[in-house]
Amino acid sequence: MAIPPFGSAPLPAQNGNSGKFLTTNGSSSSWGTPSGSGKPSFSFIVASSGGDYTDIQSALDALPSTGGDIYVRDATYTISSTLLVKTSQTRIIISDGAIVQCNGASVTPLIKPNANTLTLIEVIGGKWLQTNATAQGVAFDFSDSANHHIAPMRIENFGTAINLVDTANKTFYSTYRDIQIFDCNNGINIGGNPANNNSFYSLRIRPKASGAGTGIKIVGARGLTFVGIDIETSHGDGHNRRRH
Repeated sequence: MAIPPFGSAPLPAQNGNSGKFLTTNGSSSSWGTPSGSGKPSFSFIVASSGGDYTDIQSALDALPSTGGDIYVRDATYTISSTLLVKTSQTRIIISDGAIVQCNGASVTPLIKPNANTLTLIEVIGGKWLQTNATAQGVAFDFSDSANHHIAPMRIENFGTAINLVDTANKTFYSTYRDIQIFDCNNGINIGGNPANNNSFYSLRIRPKASGAGTGIKIVGARGLTFVGIDIETSHGDGHNRRRH
């Protein structure tokens, strides 16, 4: 996924402009404060060099209360503590060649909303990887949080890829689409208070070989939608699949 270019517009200094948004007309660019209720079309770039920040959490911390967009360029980002999304209307767009990774023995989950009042979080793209040889930890924990969109990406080698265990009666109305879940002990875990009315489209789940977990576990939920779910109960030869 390509990062939107600035053309020939030079980047202005960021010092003293925390919480503002970069705008450009192709020949010049400046920092400003958005007006109205609409979400800004651009916020920050995360990159190993040449971006606004070199790590994802710093970009998340810099967003104002109105939210914004974070574009993550191709690189490997090793996360040493859980990524906390702190504002509603936050969109994280990960380039196709970017890897966001952690050691699940010490970092779990890899990403989650920081409060159950947050809504309208989008996470798009990238490879999300657990680096310990033993599949452990949680990748995405969006328990107790509503109205989110998690879409095309690959999640690999976690104890659980997506965890939705409700304790606050708020795990509703989120969409998970076009996700490949490979070599995790558990694909999706749904439970607690009813985690209702969440939707899952076009998922491929290949549990870890000889793992003790499940593709999808549902306890006490209702109104869920599953379309185009491909679960491989064995991947030794690519056969023995279940599609729903």
